Amino acid sequence: METTLSSLSPAQRQLIEQMQEIGYGRMEDLMVRDGDPVLDPPPRIIRDYKFGGKSNGASRPKGRDFVLKRQHNELLGVLADTRNGRIRNLEIHNGLPLKMSLEDHAA
Repeated sequence: METTLSSLSPAQRQLIEQMQEIGYGRMEDLMVRDGDPVLDPPPRIIRDYKFGGKSNGASRPKGRDFVLKRQHNELLGVLADTRNGRIRNLEIHNGLPLKMSLEDHAA
């Protein structure tokens, strides 16, 4: 079964929508608690701009339901597996998670 935006927890949905709004850039110091992103306090947002190319706009209109991409599912899976930690750096490319640096606690 495919995962849709509307099937996510409010925090997960807000994270996906925030990545779409950023378009290209990164989030820094995003906390993870009980497998969910913690957006209060908000993470630091750094937007990347490329001139002379495609726009920096979001990949999907905010507020519309859609089936999550593989990258979204992989990110949410890592958060669920981590349970508690801090994402030092989450790189975003065209509204999708590209790679991240995660700080977690040893078991």
